[in-house]
Amino acid sequence: MVKLSKTNLSRGGGELCFALLVLAVNVLAVHAASPEIADVSIGQSGSKLVINYKLKNAPAIVTFDLYKDATEESDGVRIDPALLDNASGDCHALIQPDASQNRRILWQYAKKGLEPGNLQKLKARVTAWATNAPPWYMSVDLRPATPAALRRRYYASADDVPGGVTNDMYKITHLLMRRIPAAGVEWVMGKEDRPELHTRHAVVLTRDYYIAVYEATRGQWATLNGNALPENPKYPVNQSYDALFGQNSPYPDSLDVPSGVGMTAWRNGTGIMSLTLPTDAQWEYASRAGRASRCPWGPDNLKTPDNTYDPVVMTNYANWGTQSLEDVGRRLPNDYGLYDTLGNTSEWVRDWQSEGDNYFETFQEQMLAGMPVVDPVGVSKEKASKASNVAARTTRGGHYHSYWSYIDCAFRNWYPPNSAGADWGYRLCCAVPGL
Repeated sequence: MVKLSKTNLSRGGGELCFALLVLAVNVLAVHAASPEIADVSIGQSGSKLVINYKLKNAPAIVTFDLYKDATEESDGVRIDPALLDNASGDCHALIQPDASQNRRILWQYAKKGLEPGNLQKLKARVTAWATNAPPWYMSVDLRPATPAALRRRYYASADDVPGGVTNDMYKITHLLMRRIPAAGVEWVMGKEDRPELHTRHAVVLTRDYYIAVYEATRGQWATLNGNALPENPKYPVNQSYDALFGQNSPYPDSLDVPSGVGMTAWRNGTGIMSLTLPTDAQWEYASRAGRASRCPWGPDNLKTPDNTYDPVVMTNYANWGTQSLEDVGRRLPNDYGLYDTLGNTSEWVRDWQSEGDNYFETFQEQMLAGMPVVDPVGVSKEKASKASNVAARTTRGGHYHSYWSYIDCAFRNWYPPNSAGADWGYRLCCAVPGL
């Protein structure tokens, strides 16, 4: 549904020289009632531009765009999202519906060095994202002093993320997450070699999810806990699985975690009670980023004559074959915009590790029937593979001094869950819309 209307701005009793067009856009999704934007208007308060709207029918995450030199037939020129990063009010957040309440978005354009003459014929586009299909990026402020209502902010694209995705704030003071378009997609997990660990089989994940753009860092962990920044704050934070979930974690039977462990601190500090680690399948799907190849930089034939990956190509994407960890985000991202899924530090996932017959049990029945496995969660603890005589958890992606063959989206490794040190880190994940 689209609503188009016109209004004029005035300031200090004098009429400004530019007309304004208003465009309200709804993004429909599967809901008993879909969110609807209505009664959009543009006004001015001092040196602030004010966009008014109403949200009807259902909760939604609301974002907006502004265009200048617009006409009724054309959007005109989109205003650079970097100029809109000081917008406040009822935007980039989850908004509750109330047809009787005017919502307001405030933009302090004067603080960006802009004058009315720079803003001819404005058009505002206000978008309601249904909660089961939220915007592609979510930023979470980890600073304890930030009010809970202001911690989570949502952005329609990487271009809309304030400061840009690679800004250091998303490696120290904020957690940046990317929505992964997984719902209903059938894809092939695993690879051809070592069938006892990696047999190729079809998988379907039934829901999209958010996953962190970067491996969790030392700086983020310190910020979350109100501590001073450590040395090398942009290095991955290295914690054992047990430090995150406690000994005897009940997963896959339950996602509950006890008090006093790392994941409880993450949940309480962000307000996101679904925050956890990705499953084995969620991790691999996000790392592949829509590619059938085993690595995010291209087809499997990008190898040297001795059947190893070209180290020049590999190290463009992965901190591998080096002597130490490095700051997250220094290499190239995959096609979903995720950094360091391969190399730097191995990443814990939720699943117990399995191999051989116990591994085959997790997909064999469906594979023989020509069906995909739906939302796999791995084996129970009783069927987990052993490492140092204890049930082992799975890690993914390899690390900076792994064998080259570990730098692979499909490779599954395993360690005792109390393993700690530079070789073990993690990447956070949560349900959409990040609640």
